[in-house]
Amino acid sequence: MPNNRYKSFMIEGDNIILSTQDKTVCLYSFKSFVDYGISLVDSNNIIEAYKFIEDNQFLKNEEFFLKLEARFQADLLMAKALACSNKQHLAIEILNKYIHIPSKNKDVSSLIANINSIDEFQGLMNSNMVVRAIPLTEKNPILKELKSYIDFEDRFKKVLMLAKELTKKGKKIDADTIMMQYKKIHSKIRIIQEVISYPQKVDEAISAIKAKDYKTYFRLKRNFNFVDSLQKSELIEKSGEDCYYELLIAFYSMDLENCKKYIEILKNFKQYKEF
Repeated sequence: MPNNRYKSFMIEGDNIILSTQDKTVCLYSFKSFVDYGISLVDSNNIIEAYKFIEDNQFLKNEEFFLKLEARFQADLLMAKALACSNKQHLAIEILNKYIHIPSKNKDVSSLIANINSIDEFQGLMNSNMVVRAIPLTEKNPILKELKSYIDFEDRFKKVLMLAKELTKKGKKIDADTIMMQYKKIHSKIRIIQEVISYPQKVDEAISAIKAKDYKTYFRLKRNFNFVDSLQKSELIEKSGEDCYYELLIAFYSMDLENCKKYIEILKNFKQYKEF
């Protein structure tokens, strides 16, 4: 492999012609480049493999590069899992393999910063300082995967439904009282106000989730923040991808009835509407 970063390249048949920075012209077989890249990946030489790809962009279409990217994604997932299991040092050890790779630096640095915020978050949650802890999740998404945050959200959703029922029974003061601690959290204020002001809309959204009434669900979501805080709302959000693949199956099998069915559903999802 050339030691100097080449200035230009040209592929002729199975040959690669490189013109390096010092104007040296080199001839290599395409297979030799691919074999070298494969050897780097197989030997777990991550840094050199990515450097090799950065220097030879035309190799991004090769299977070994996809294998390298899959390994990177797997390492990200492993790092997140370790971090959420209170093994942050092991997580960062994995991520440090990628920190000096230009194409990965931004994502990896961001995740490391997220991981470094875990101890502060857990300390605040353990000290019952939820008002200071929850805002940290806005800049550090990994915190939302921690058990302490998930448990907090579950409690919030249950108390929210209790407040809704109290309001429907005319006990608005009681509803305000049980939500008082959550009103101190900026991201929860509007949600609480909506639930106490429009309990019937909450019931409408709950019914829409149960019936998989996408049209009603997304109409309410556009107007109310509380919709995302309802139990099982995440199932509606995740079903878009399932419907997308069902549409592809229907399309390629010429099943027009199901094509129409899934197109109507996907129209409600912002990320699929244009498609």
